[in-house]
Amino acid sequence: MSDAVKAPETASAAPGNSNKMLFIMLGGMFFLLVAGMGGMFFMLKGKSTDHPATASSESSSAAGAAKTDQKNQEKPQAKYVSFEPPFVVNFKADSAVKFLQVSLQVMTRDSGMERELKENDPAVRNAILALLDGQTYEVLSTPDGKETLRQGALEKVRGVMKDEGGDPSKVEAVYFTSFVMQ
Repeated sequence: MSDAVKAPETASAAPGNSNKMLFIMLGGMFFLLVAGMGGMFFMLKGKSTDHPATASSESSSAAGAAKTDQKNQEKPQAKYVSFEPPFVVNFKADSAVKFLQVSLQVMTRDSGMERELKENDPAVRNAILALLDGQTYEVLSTPDGKETLRQGALEKVRGVMKDEGGDPSKVEAVYFTSFVMQ
């Protein structure tokens, strides 16, 4: 009889435990479902175009793109004219450094000026070589000396373009792409 009494208690305890276990499992599934939906919401939130915050950020980025496009329309793309072969000049005999080799490019935003620079390559080369010939190692070994030379080269190129009937203001800059002293 003690076995019969114990059996019903075990039987009644088991259904209560299974209800608790079922409740815990359903609660866990509910938690996972809510967490999954929340994750999907945040992932899809950035892709939605009808969300007010996204729409306002899109309109502000569209306005920024319009300003950039307007700026790009005002200022055409830079064009670079390279003068090859590099310019080579000898230093005076009393210097330990014997020669200077310089490669440079001229920047313009005007296609017509780009063509004029190429057509007047010999005149530009002559002007640059004359400028380089008078330089010394002591001056060119400093950053200020190189910058002064770059500005001088810009003025020489603008002078040649002016002499040839071009608009010197369309020559915007001269850049050294190689600068070797030996």
